[in-house]
Amino acid sequence: MDYPKSVPGVGLVNGLFVNEDPATGQLGSIIPAEWGNALMSELFSVMAKRGVTPDETKFNQLAEVIFALATANAAGMVQLANAAEAAAGTNATKAITPALLRQEISKIPDPSPAPGDASSIQKGIIQLATSAEAAAGTNGTKAVTPALLKQEADKRLPVLGSLPALVSTGPIELQLRSAAGNVNVVRGFVADVTAWQAGVSDASGDLVLFSATHNASLRISSDRIRASKPLYFENSAVITEATALGSGQAWINATASRAIGTSYTNSAGRPIAVAIHWDGDVALEVSANGTNWVLIARRISGTADTNAFAIVPPGHRYRVTGGGNAVIYHWGELR
Repeated sequence: MDYPKSVPGVGLVNGLFVNEDPATGQLGSIIPAEWGNALMSELFSVMAKRGVTPDETKFNQLAEVIFALATANAAGMVQLANAAEAAAGTNATKAITPALLRQEISKIPDPSPAPGDASSIQKGIIQLATSAEAAAGTNGTKAVTPALLKQEADKRLPVLGSLPALVSTGPIELQLRSAAGNVNVVRGFVADVTAWQAGVSDASGDLVLFSATHNASLRISSDRIRASKPLYFENSAVITEATALGSGQAWINATASRAIGTSYTNSAGRPIAVAIHWDGDVALEVSANGTNWVLIARRISGTADTNAFAIVPPGHRYRVTGGGNAVIYHWGELR
């Protein structure tokens, strides 16, 4: 579709139609019938795409056809949906871009069915038992982790009956039962171990139970732990090595490795003791978190040099603060 440039005598000026101008002698352009009919056919074919009948009294039919929106049955302009419309999924006239389409598809859950619960004959999802469920031992569908298994196994070591000496190469939790009621021994019940006679020397460090008439002691892991008779067991508690202050500890001279104004952490896993001989304006402080400090001892300049002492729980921090005249003569720690 173009101007009738190939038709002679049309009178185009610079390829365009012009009006007649008597003043300049300019002749008006001639519109050939063939070209005019072709132009109208071109416009009518566009209108026919939307089923519009030409009407010479209307002057906006072509614009209505061109800007008409596309439908399922007719071609036309397409309007794009925004993100909210794409998410709602209710608009039936707008189009969606590939980016929005992918965004909405990614929100759809995995259509594959979730596996069912595992059983002895079927693979599936298994749930882990809690510590309480492992201790109860009644749940038949949940799994126990190795840590929980060891925790419960450690609680269920051999129950002694009418046996000779029990020998073990490692620590033992002893559980006694009364002969009458076959129940765990609790506080207030003295175990009658007459049936367990002395027969193994305790020099080897093995656990040996002796008859009450032998006036013997319970011994576990060499000579670290002893229980004199009468022997009480409460709530099936495990006998463990003592962690009291001074047990297995020794005083050390820490003067060379300690400084005023520096905080130190008790990482020994048990309480330690700190003893300091000082002078000047000094203070000994202890903190559970390194932020809130508790004053334990203080010396003000002008008095005689003194000593300070503190017990520091596991994980706590301790420090000495002081002015320019502060002096530490000796810093000892029991750890």
